[in-house]
Order: sequence, then structure tokens, then C-alpha cells
Amino acid sequence: MIIKILGILDIFVGICFWIFGIFHAIPNSFILILGFYLLAKGIAFITGLSFISLLDIVSSVIIIASTSNTMPNIVVILVSLFLLQKGVFSLLSWLIILFEPIMQRVGFEPTKGLTHRILSPAHLTALLPLHKNSNKKRYKKLYKSLILRLYWRRP
Repeated sequence: MIIKILGILDIFVGICFWIFGIFHAIPNSFILILGFYLLAKGIAFITGLSFISLLDIVSSVIIIASTSNTMPNIVVILVSLFLLQKGVFSLLSWLIILFEPIMQRVGFEPTKGLTHRILSPAHLTALLPLHKNSNKKRYKKLYKSLILRLYWRRP
């Protein structure tokens, strides 16, 4: 549930910053509040050594700085797109949780922990087992795969 809320807030901040940066239609004080929210969220999640949390902090500094200086449109667009895609990925992880029972009924079973690791890309380097009885060859095969967490297998 928290992933869904944070995803929706990321989408909201991305849209608001884009409207503010391109059209200057939103007050500076509101954008400043959104920047401090993003900074607090980035600092809260940086403890997991997540690169995305570091990008959240950089984005929040750009958003806070944009209230007193005019940012180039390309910077506004890049920060907004980053926040939008992060929010969409958070919502997609929620949809995977929602449709997991249906996928299992039709014969596909997502890998263990797929829905719990989308929030932080730091988990892409973690080598975690699919099953309790998996062997090391299976770990290496999964680890070398380009689609680590979106790997589907037949039961």
C-alpha cells in the first residue's frame, strides 16, 4: 500500500514540477513544499544504499533551487520524467501484486519476491533464491539474466 501511495505522490510531484517549470502556473511555496517532501523521502530511503534515493535527493535539490532560479527546460523535463517513471513503476509493482493469483491460475508463477523488490534497484545486485531448494547453477543463470526480476517460469 505504501508503494502505491509513494508512486502516486511521485507522479503528482513530477506533473506539478513540469507545470511549474514550463508554464510557471503553480506558486513557488507549493513547489518548495513538494521539494522538501521529496528530500525527506530521499533521506529516509537512502539508508538502504539505493541509487534511486540518491537521485530523489538530487531531484529535490533541483526542485528547491528552481523556486529561486529559472531552470533550463531540459532539466525540468528530465527531473519530471524521472519522477513520472518512478511513480509508474511503483504502481506497476502494485498491479503485479494484484494479478499474481490470476497469473498462477493460468500457469505462470512470478519469481519469489518479484513484487517486493521493485521499489529499490539496489536489490538487482542481490542474489536471492527462487526456492528453498534451488541450486547454485540456477542462481547463476538467474543472476546473469538481463531481466532479473521480470523473469517468469512455468511451474
